[in-house]
Amino acid sequence: MEEEEIVRLIKEKPEEGIAAAMQAYGARVRGMAERVLGASRQEDVEECVADIFVKVWQGIDTYCPQKAGLAFWILGIARHVAIDRLRRIAGKETWPLPDFKDTERLGVTPDFSEEVARRENVRIIREAVHGMKQPDRSIFLLRYFYFLPVKEIADRLGMTDKQVENRLRRGRNRLKTVLTKKGVILE
Repeated sequence: MEEEEIVRLIKEKPEEGIAAAMQAYGARVRGMAERVLGASRQEDVEECVADIFVKVWQGIDTYCPQKAGLAFWILGIARHVAIDRLRRIAGKETWPLPDFKDTERLGVTPDFSEEVARRENVRIIREAVHGMKQPDRSIFLLRYFYFLPVKEIADRLGMTDKQVENRLRRGRNRLKTVLTKKGVILE
């Protein structure tokens, strides 16, 4: 089924439209949820996939085919919903941080330097990726942000698999050089 038809169905007959969207994109959405949440959390993955398609239905009026294909848009929603669910899960499974008054009383000092360093590294990485020229930036985002297979990226961009793989390899090397110069420690 064509993307336009799926969008029309979601708007006019939501049950049929969401069923069509799940048929067309469900495997990739599930894969995204499993990568973010971990494949061992099947109950969370199931709930997350359901939440993703609810968000697709709720947000279908914001979909703009001139900006991105439907699969790209849905996978973006999937990524954000899965990350939000992971944050909620993590919040339930970790001990709450003590109030700062408690830390003083207990004789400990909270160390936020690791979190500050992580956020700075994320900012530097984001700038480096956004500084890439096209089509390298798109290839990088599709592969490492949306987790699309090389074959699908090549098909979308009218390239061969080998061209995409070469651009990814060269892009990783350039990114590593930039990050090393800016002080990001790579493990």
